Amino acid sequence: MGKARVNRASQVRHGLPSFRRTKRGQKGQLRLGLTGSIASGKTTVLSLFRRAGFHAISSDAIVASIYKKWGLTKQKLRAHVAGSERRLRALEKRVHPVVESEIFRLFRENAKKPIVVEVPLLFEAKFDRHFYRNIFVYAHKEHRAKRAVQRKMPLGLFYFLEKKQWSASKKAAKADYILHNSGTRLSLQKQVKGLIAFLKSKSH
Repeated sequence: MGKARVNRASQVRHGLPSFRRTKRGQKGQLRLGLTGSIASGKTTVLSLFRRAGFHAISSDAIVASIYKKWGLTKQKLRAHVAGSERRLRALEKRVHPVVESEIFRLFRENAKKPIVVEVPLLFEAKFDRHFYRNIFVYAHKEHRAKRAVQRKMPLGLFYFLEKKQWSASKKAAKADYILHNSGTRLSLQKQVKGLIAFLKSKSH
């Protein structure tokens, strides 16, 4: 990541929310988009928002439900994609509109609660336009590769999918807030707690 982005990540690491002004307002329901590179800790951050009273949605869970309805398993999907960018893009083109529709349904069903949605391809798929603020979880690539392998993801698949996503610096440049997750879980918890307090102070 560039020097400016590292400084912003450092700000959050020390409990100060990294904030970039945007033109999006904050009227009605507070909707937050959450993203990060592969194995950066998005699920952990999502669970911390859930504990704080947010309605937390995982787009991965939505996608898994869609694949189940279509009769697709992880093994079948990996065999289908098998290093083919063309097949991967065709699959994403088919899945993304269904995911988008489901997210909007959940917006309507939970209109009285603040909501956070984890979307791995938040910026790539242009889902960020649906949220008032967007959060990026940053972690060093070597840390993420190790986590991915621990989760039984083949290292080759990790690097293949990594190349198909935006770089960390590009995602950070688009985000309103950055959380740094190359340290301890406690450090990440403190950052999320500080960010939630900051968001609540701005919503009143």
